[in-house]
Amino acid sequence: MTTTDQPTTACPSCGHNEVHSPLSGCLFAEGSAYCTCTARWAVPKTLAVARVERDTAMERVAAHTDPAWEAQAVAVIVRLSGNPGPFTVDDVWDALTALGVPSPREPRALGPVMKRAVRDRLLIPQGYVQSRRRHAAPVRAYIGAP
Repeated sequence: MTTTDQPTTACPSCGHNEVHSPLSGCLFAEGSAYCTCTARWAVPKTLAVARVERDTAMERVAAHTDPAWEAQAVAVIVRLSGNPGPFTVDDVWDALTALGVPSPREPRALGPVMKRAVRDRLLIPQGYVQSRRRHAAPVRAYIGAP
């Protein structure tokens, strides 16, 4: 790292003013607001910042998703939205697997597809249920739009 790469401010949590290796301590970098010495956010994120970060990550995933895989996922979503009762991404993944559709390189690829289906009013969010695939984590349930 050159001297021009050094942050110009010290970590507000521990006072380090250099970026160290993961083995030697603080990884605070100006603008990151994260200090590994204390393993906590030095400056709390606002909800607006978290939403921008989420949307940016989803756009990045969507930009690198195989269009053929995405088309198959949309077809499954359309089919499931016609069934009575709610469904989750677990059901979409199960249907894709049953059809023999290979998993995408990025396992989060379904998120932007589902978000677009809601935005395009194909699906209506219906609260949360426990995931069958992700250690009972909460996942959004959907129904097809009328």
